[in-house]
Amino acid sequence: MADSPAAQALVVCAYFPFPVISGGRKRAVRLMESMQRAGARPYILAVDQNPDGVDEALARGWSAEVLPLPPYSACTRLRQHLGGQPVGMSAALSERIRRLGATSAFIQLEEIDVAQYVGLASRVAPTAVSLHNVDSAARGANRHHLGGVERVRAEYHNWRLRHTERLGIRRGDALICVSSSDRDYFLRAGGRRVVLAPNGVDRGLLDIPEDAPAKNDVLFFGQLAWQPNADGLLRFLNEGWPDVVSKVPDARLRVVGPGADRVLELRSAPTAGVDVVGFVDDIHAELARARAVVAPIWEGGGTRIKVLEAMAAGRPVVGTALGVEEIGFLDGVHGLVGDTPRELAGLLISLLESTELVGRLGSAARARAREFEWSLVTGDAEKLYTQWIHSQHHRPDEGVS
Repeated sequence: MADSPAAQALVVCAYFPFPVISGGRKRAVRLMESMQRAGARPYILAVDQNPDGVDEALARGWSAEVLPLPPYSACTRLRQHLGGQPVGMSAALSERIRRLGATSAFIQLEEIDVAQYVGLASRVAPTAVSLHNVDSAARGANRHHLGGVERVRAEYHNWRLRHTERLGIRRGDALICVSSSDRDYFLRAGGRRVVLAPNGVDRGLLDIPEDAPAKNDVLFFGQLAWQPNADGLLRFLNEGWPDVVSKVPDARLRVVGPGADRVLELRSAPTAGVDVVGFVDDIHAELARARAVVAPIWEGGGTRIKVLEAMAAGRPVVGTALGVEEIGFLDGVHGLVGDTPRELAGLLISLLESTELVGRLGSAARARAREFEWSLVTGDAEKLYTQWIHSQHHRPDEGVS
């Protein structure tokens, strides 16, 4: 890594990435670290109502600028709908992209809610659109549960997501995606340069002792503002977890992540053996005390950082096929796969009753997760950044006064 990177990388984020309270924010930060290894100093630009992590970015030697949310008027809403945008455009953000982008080696638009700025960004610097999912599929997966007006609204919102994805594909100089299936989708849709950068794991997780804890603690962790996480947890609590505590009375399900209190309030009935932990600064301690991790995911897309992190910690995962896809996870080798909440419960019971099974699955899971260290999986993205930094590939400064 260069000691004093001279180049600037402008990273426009849908949400300020610090503090790192979700897998998406962690991904954004790890990609920015790869920019720094390539020789660029990240300049984070975001529109955020409560930016409380700016000091963390500055402590790394990065620059950060947070703009207030724009006034949301009838005119703003009309422009949003006419433009097919997921969220309203910010005139202040557009102006900063224009100004800062003109002096940047490249621009990265991080997540779908800022991908709509791709037309502006690509006129002033090479631009990568970084999408964490095929959002039109991931966010629209639960429309079949809706009816009437709610379904129409969901379909309309999904159309706007597809429109923004197409803009990113057509106008971006590169598109960074999270899984091979997402890559194939974007290539079929006409992506000119699609770079695969899977989700990864931090090296420190690989140092957690593999020995199975004596207590029957099961861990669920994730960002519960993400609807597939919340819906999956609720379904498992209502239909699966009661089977576990009836068979293993001392079993405890620890629910870790922002929004846990709100989600658990929606349970159909009080459930024994559930501890609401909420947000934690570091997931390492929770993984160290867990005997197993449950990933009850029936909707959404991408790869699951939480599944990879559990595997890196040497903890077997019990999850749905969707929850463990895209990472080479083998049922019966790295963990156990079930289709229904009751199947997941039965598999958890088998783990809680067998230390040998926990150890065998956990050891194989860790071996697999070693291939997903962040510095490895972001290698192709780092090559892209290096090419842009060391080239004179800037486009004319259109729109810069």
